[in-house]
Amino acid sequence: MLLSIPAPRFYIQVLFVALEDCETNIVALEDNIAMNQFTSNFCEYISDYISSHNMTVIEFAKLIGCRDSCVIKWLNGYNQPSLEYVVIVADKLDVSVDYMIGLSNDPNKPGKHSNETFSERLGKLIELKKVSKNKLAVCCGTTSSTVSKWLLHGQLPKPDIAVRLSEFFDCSLDYLLARTDCM
Repeated sequence: MLLSIPAPRFYIQVLFVALEDCETNIVALEDNIAMNQFTSNFCEYISDYISSHNMTVIEFAKLIGCRDSCVIKWLNGYNQPSLEYVVIVADKLDVSVDYMIGLSNDPNKPGKHSNETFSERLGKLIELKKVSKNKLAVCCGTTSSTVSKWLLHGQLPKPDIAVRLSEFFDCSLDYLLARTDCM
C-alpha cells in the first residue's frame, strides 16, 4: 500500500517559481533568436550596400549621420541599432523598413507617406483594436509606462518591440511607423 504524503507548501511554491523562470527563459530565448534574425538581415543589407557602392564603413556612417564605431558594432554583432537608425538606413537604401529587417521580401519603399506620427498612428491602432495600454504592454513584453512614453512623448520602441507591435496590430512596420498609409 502506497501512502501519499502531501508535499509541503514551500516545495510547491518553489516548483511554481521554477516553472515561471523556465517560461521567462523560453520567452527571452525566443526574443533573442528573433533579434538575432533582425540584426542579421539588417547587417546583411548594410554590408551588401557598402560593398556594391564601393564604400567604406566610415563613408556609410557619414551617409546615415552616425559614428563609424556604431556601424562597426552593428556589423560585428556587438550592438543593435535603434529603430531611429533602422528607419534612417532604410531611407538611405531606399527600401521599406519591413524589407530592411527581413519581414518582407518586397524591397520597395512605401509609397504614400503619412502625415501622422508614430504616436498618432499607435493611438489610432489602440482605439481601433479596443485594447488597453496595460494589455498592449503585456502582449509586447514591456510596461504600460513605456507605452505611455510612446504615445505622449513620441519615443520609438526598440526594434524587437516594434516588430511585436506590428504583429499584434497585424500591420506592416512601415504602417505602424506612419511611413505609409497602406497597412
